Amino acid sequence: MKAAARTLPVLLAGLALVAPLPATAQLGGLFDDQEARQQITQLTERVEALQGSLRQLAGQVAKLSAEKQELVELVRELNGIIDANSRSVGEKVDAAGERISRQEKDISQLKRQSSRIGRLEKIIAADAAKVYERAHAAVAAGDSHSALGTFRDLAKRFPDSMFAPAARHHIADLHLRAGEHGEAIDVLEETLSRYPGSARTPDLLLLLADAHETGGDKETAGRLRERVLTLYPETLAADNARALVVR
Repeated sequence: MKAAARTLPVLLAGLALVAPLPATAQLGGLFDDQEARQQITQLTERVEALQGSLRQLAGQVAKLSAEKQELVELVRELNGIIDANSRSVGEKVDAAGERISRQEKDISQLKRQSSRIGRLEKIIAADAAKVYERAHAAVAAGDSHSALGTFRDLAKRFPDSMFAPAARHHIADLHLRAGEHGEAIDVLEETLSRYPGSARTPDLLLLLADAHETGGDKETAGRLRERVLTLYPETLAADNARALVVR
């Protein structure tokens, strides 16, 4: 296209030299041959037609050059947008990578903390088990006072231990054996509220029924035993409640 643009002016200049020759007036005196004058006239018309075509071509070339420049500008603009987006995407990727790295560090730290907590829980569970065994030994020896104190110590020191609901159950039982049904009821109701999903729940409910019955509230005792039978029918506490209900 650039070569055509450079050639067109040369061709137009050459044709301009030929164009001024008149078809008849100036050549009439030089040539008397009618056929020759006709040929020159035809040649002149062809040159003029060629000039018109060349001017049209020049206009098309100029138009194509302008369109090419527009395309160049458009490509430059698109390249700028692509570069900007690439930088933006790169920055987002880098930021995401930093967040992931921080999260991985946090996870690693949490794992270490979880490991330490696990070790502490094992130590605490072992200590709670020792206290629970000591309290049981006191019960077996008939030392209710020592057993009550030890179970209370366990419930206070290890409230989240698996032994805490059992310790509270024993505390209530010792109160009930001592004729202190009010204290037993308080302990049992607090335990049921604090440990609603405990495996000891059926036994706690059954002992609570016994405490109410000891206090003379047989109606409440009956409702509690029916609750054990309804909610925990396959447990040993349900068997004991069933025997009491039949009786």
